[in-house]
Amino acid sequence: MGTRIYRVIGDVDRFQAFLLDEADPPVEAWLFDGTPRARSWQPPAVYVDQPRLEVPDIWTLVGAAVLIFDERIEELLGPELYRVGELLPIFYQGQRLRLLNILLDINCLDATRKDWEVEPEPYAFTEHRLPESGLFKVPETDTAEILCVERDDDVEPSLRHLVARYELSGLQFQPLSST
Repeated sequence: MGTRIYRVIGDVDRFQAFLLDEADPPVEAWLFDGTPRARSWQPPAVYVDQPRLEVPDIWTLVGAAVLIFDERIEELLGPELYRVGELLPIFYQGQRLRLLNILLDINCLDATRKDWEVEPEPYAFTEHRLPESGLFKVPETDTAEILCVERDDDVEPSLRHLVARYELSGLQFQPLSST
């Protein structure tokens, strides 16, 4: 069975991205480490620092490992999103958007094949610990990056495939590992 893992990153050279609209935001405002935030969530103010770039279908929040999108994207990608995290409200120019806080934070890196203090890449994963499919994080980098796993025998299309199928903009999928 073939397994591929990708790093999900915002295409910030081409598309707009959000930043927190505070001079010195508290760390909690952009620290998404795989823990639920819904009970204490207070949507932070955000802005786009490069408004002349294209508006994406899926935004990123600079400095945080989250995805932001509108109701249309939630309808297209709903099951994939609901399975891996919680959707939190966030507002921009009067528009209610959704912020995906990914809660699937899996201990699946092979620590015996890597010294994280010296060399953070390439990743070595323990295959049987990987989630079935979809978006996830790893504790070592959960505040900084989102990962996506897909397998040859996936019943449902992966997020990467859905983004391609619906021609959604704003994200790139950088290959990390393949078996």
